[in-house]
Amino acid sequence: MRFCRPQATPQPRAPHPVEGLELVRVSDDLSLENAVPGFGEVADATQGDLLVRIEDDGREGESLVAPITMGGTVLGWAPPEGEAVLAPVEPICPEGEANVPLLSRLGASAIFCHGAEPFAFPAYLPGFCGVGGGLLAEGMPDWLNGLAPGTVLYGEDPPGSDDSVAPASGQVFARLPPDLALTNCDPDAGGRWHRVTAHYDDPAAEQCRTRWIDETGAGVVDEDPAVSVARCRLTLVINSTEPIPDP
Repeated sequence: MRFCRPQATPQPRAPHPVEGLELVRVSDDLSLENAVPGFGEVADATQGDLLVRIEDDGREGESLVAPITMGGTVLGWAPPEGEAVLAPVEPICPEGEANVPLLSRLGASAIFCHGAEPFAFPAYLPGFCGVGGGLLAEGMPDWLNGLAPGTVLYGEDPPGSDDSVAPASGQVFARLPPDLALTNCDPDAGGRWHRVTAHYDDPAAEQCRTRWIDETGAGVVDEDPAVSVARCRLTLVINSTEPIPDP
């Protein structure tokens, strides 16, 4: 009689401990205050939501948190009584190689799956150019936190002939250090796949400071330094890119 050896169940990758950050689950509905007062709103957290909590937030009694949103990082303050409903949980990191859809779904929690170590993944750089209006941010260092352009990476070639339409598989925004030139406005780089190496928690994040300016001139807000530093730590930074040859 022959016995089949049971197949091992693929295991998720072990999460990385990240100093000063923890993943928490909300055990009751929680009202959040926008981390930039007077400039838009942050969605309230509901029971079961996951948040990244910044432990050294510099604001007594309140907790600085980043909801797990696709494609970007939003920061808000949880009131003092909210601390009781934020329960630490172990991050679950998908198995296998990273890719844009996974990074998009992980949102702010992706830092727990990769830490500050560089990792590689395939990404499509669309061939369109332009940014939306609204808030303008004067930040330092400029390449990580200011008006210097970043890059939008997609998980697939946008459908049809309209490169400006984001695919359903998700997208991630990334910043580039001064010595790397790669933007959606680059006609030589856009409209093709790249092998991207990137990282979170860049050392320059500790110097991040931000001033928000309404383009109508209605107001200016100097952001709390803890908010600026946290946003920069959670930002994806590209190390290098290599075009992937067409099949």
